[in-house]
Amino acid sequence: MITGDGADEIFAGYNFLVKKDHSELKDELKRLKEIMHFTSQKIADELGISIQMPFVDENIINAVETLPISLLINQKNDKKFGKWILRKAFENDLPSSVIWRKKQQCKMVRVQQA
Repeated sequence: MITGDGADEIFAGYNFLVKKDHSELKDELKRLKEIMHFTSQKIADELGISIQMPFVDENIINAVETLPISLLINQKNDKKFGKWILRKAFENDLPSSVIWRKKQQCKMVRVQQA
């Protein structure tokens, strides 16, 4: 199984990132890279599932850091989109409704112990 962990962090996929100017964006992406942490591997191990997380591979991260901002964030129909290069890479293979959908916030469920 392959996860998408890290894609939002390295390809500027979060909504708040598309609003930043170039220097702020570079700083924020650097900060996110330093703090990103995912539980997918631990969960997969517990379930006995083998996973790959290509977007947290250091070689991928280093390659993405060399890309111009315009390949991370760009506009279509006057709307800014993050993860631009990923969207363009799959534009001919996936439905437009998937490629150009707006980023949805993850809904969190609060669990409280008694």
